[in-house]
Amino acid sequence: MALSGVSNPTISTTFTDGRAIETFEAETTRSFAHFVYNVAGAAVFVEWTQTYGSARPVPERALGAARWMMTAADHVFEQPPESISTQGSGGTRRVLEAVNSTPAGLVQTLDSDEERARLVTTHLRWDSPDAKDLGTWLDLASQQPNFSEHLRERLAENPHDIMTLRMEQELTTGAEHDAVCARQTADAAANPDDGDLRYLATRCIADEEQQRRAFLAAFEAHPGNGWLAFAVGYDYAAQERWNDAVAPLDLARRSVPGVAEGAALYLGRVCRIATVCAGMDGNALLRDSRALSLFNQIEHGLDLPPAYQAYRDLDRGDLDAAVQKAEGSPLAEQLLVLAAASDGAKPELAARLSALSTENLDPSAQFALFGLAVRAGRPIDLSASAFQNLSSTDRDALSRFARALEAGDGAAADRALRGASTSLRGYAYSMGSVALAERAPAKWRDGARRLLFMPERPYFAPADGAGSRSL
Repeated sequence: MALSGVSNPTISTTFTDGRAIETFEAETTRSFAHFVYNVAGAAVFVEWTQTYGSARPVPERALGAARWMMTAADHVFEQPPESISTQGSGGTRRVLEAVNSTPAGLVQTLDSDEERARLVTTHLRWDSPDAKDLGTWLDLASQQPNFSEHLRERLAENPHDIMTLRMEQELTTGAEHDAVCARQTADAAANPDDGDLRYLATRCIADEEQQRRAFLAAFEAHPGNGWLAFAVGYDYAAQERWNDAVAPLDLARRSVPGVAEGAALYLGRVCRIATVCAGMDGNALLRDSRALSLFNQIEHGLDLPPAYQAYRDLDRGDLDAAVQKAEGSPLAEQLLVLAAASDGAKPELAARLSALSTENLDPSAQFALFGLAVRAGRPIDLSASAFQNLSSTDRDALSRFARALEAGDGAAADRALRGASTSLRGYAYSMGSVALAERAPAKWRDGARRLLFMPERPYFAPADGAGSRSL
């Protein structure tokens, strides 16, 4: 909201149902200035300058997540014109806009721990149960002090908030977890027509096989329920039943905003190996998943900064061009690792890795490094961040896979991945293919090419007729 010409107004904000969000007296220091109200400080702002003609570029200015601010921008929450009329040779227009990014990206733009904590807590406290990014905000908020108190407040106002109730399960242990599950199981028993509550109760079943059967039975009883569809589709994919996974994952994507991002990315992977996706709306998947949209841009060479073209060189096996093109960019270390782990890599690429800092590498490069370590006979550090950021199921599966791989037992390594997520399976296949090189099973090499996107894997030369499908 932008205001002008108002003297120290009292700002009161409520939800449509009348629940109060906040009330405060806004300070105005100038008449007829423009002021911006950022409700509860939930958005992050940036000011940038559009230049015309010979005007010099102006660096953008991060403004943080202030609740109330004055602005002299020419365009507030709107795009500037494509051209302007001036008496000179150029001109500028200042633009104020909200940063469009993931929750983690928004947090990273802020300068202080206090401001980051305030932003995360605001979203924990006020985001709608149907908010697309609620699960991510909950995860970020779980690392903040007083999280349990805010969680109780949220559930008191939204007792049927399934995403938050699911998080309540995941963040409790021992007797506290048992109490949460007992309450949620009793709620499901008292409301047999509520598929959402049955989903929560089924998640509490400890035995994996019993839980799998219970999810299938629940989905048969509630075939339109998105939460149950997500669980069943996820499980089908974990069992490599790719075709069976497609319909329930698509139902979850369309009906549960909080899992749309994850379900769309899952479908993007599954449809590169399944045979029943011909009628899938690829544009809808791209709209629902930021990651999938970026992968699609890279794979098709759409509107990319020059450094991102390096991934396309890598995918063609032109390793020298990939490393050279990424040089000096934030992608340089990532591309160096992926190139060094690729088929046909020169020894000098691997030699350059000894001076590399691995702290900021994403999982694709981390798993490539694990593969190189196994190939060289070095132990894998299971405390590395690439392992710790996984779910407990994926972490256990990958630990078993890594130990079997180190022991040279490919069959046991493959069995270890039963129940693992689709992305984890792809990373494990990549790791194993790097470790065993030309001795890797064809299933692993082809699986890595199909289940992982271009920026997520080293170059593996495809066998005749093998390869991945695009959206």
